[in-house]
Amino acid sequence: MRKSMLRGAVAASALIVTGLFAPMAQAAEPASSQAAKTASSAGDVVAQSCLSNEEVYWTDGGSNNYAPSSGWYTATERCNDINIRGGNETNRAVRVCFNPRSGSSYCQSSYSSARVAEWSVIANDVLPGTRYRLDFLTSEPAQGWVAA
Repeated sequence: MRKSMLRGAVAASALIVTGLFAPMAQAAEPASSQAAKTASSAGDVVAQSCLSNEEVYWTDGGSNNYAPSSGWYTATERCNDINIRGGNETNRAVRVCFNPRSGSSYCQSSYSSARVAEWSVIANDVLPGTRYRLDFLTSEPAQGWVAA
């Protein structure tokens, strides 16, 4: 009888202890989730560093609606992409033209949207030191920010 009472007390203690610590175990976050949050935070820092390196662009409009109107922007090590944020009251169609150190300059085959007050990636995997400019489809003036 004594053994059965002892077993019952041990089983009851185990249930109490399990009940106390179960909510803590459920609240614990998996390591993969914590790592994802850290990676996301690191990505946010990189994006903030990139976008804080923004330059103002503007065009006067007309048939050659490039920014800059002469010369080229140069991509930095802060960004891996070319990002644009429209500042006009309407979205603008834009593509990136590249000027390699050797060979002829060329433009992307399709246009992307420079959305008002919203950052958009318009070219991916751009190496630091790459020279580029923006080519707007419209003949209307365009203004905003670019970061690369």
